[in-house]
Amino acid sequence: MKSFVITGANRGVSYGFVRQLLASTVDHLFATYCQSGRSETILSTSSILRPFLSLLEKSALQLKQPDLKQSSVVNILSIISSLELAKSLLYYYDYDYQCSKAALNMLTICMGKDLDRKKICFSLRHPGWVKTETGTDKAPPTIDAVAKNILECLQAMTNERHCKLIDTCDGKN
Repeated sequence: MKSFVITGANRGVSYGFVRQLLASTVDHLFATYCQSGRSETILSTSSILRPFLSLLEKSALQLKQPDLKQSSVVNILSIISSLELAKSLLYYYDYDYQCSKAALNMLTICMGKDLDRKKICFSLRHPGWVKTETGTDKAPPTIDAVAKNILECLQAMTNERHCKLIDTCDGKN
C-alpha cells in the first residue's frame, strides 16, 4: 500500500489516519475534505473518487486477479450504516449521520461490484466508538489509536473482505 486518497481528512478518524500515513512509508497521499453538510458528503466522496479511478485501474492492470493490497478503496464507516444491523441497535438519534453512513455504505458496495471487473477492490471499516467530536470524550480509544489500528488491519486484509463491512474495534481483520 503506497498510495492513498483520504476523504474527510480535516477531522476525526480520517485526520488521524492521515497522520499515521505521513509517519509511515507512503508514496502518494491525497487528503481531501469538503465543508458541506453530511447529506452532501456522499456526493463529494463519489466526485472525489472519480479522478483517482484511472490511477487504480492502471495499478490493477498487471494483476491476474483483484488484490486488496494493490488497488483498492477503503471507506471508514460505522456499523450503524448497516441496514441489516439497524434493527438490532438499541437506539441512535443522529439520523443525518446514520443516513449519510448508510449512503456511503451503498456507494462503496455498488462501486465495488461495478469495478470488480477492473480488479479494483472496495472495503469498509468500522473503527468503533472513538473519542471525536461526534463520539464524545467518553469514548475509550483516541483517534490516533484507532487510526493505527485501521492501518494495521489494512496491512493484514485479505481478498475475501471485498465489499464487506469489517469491524476493526478489536484490532483484527
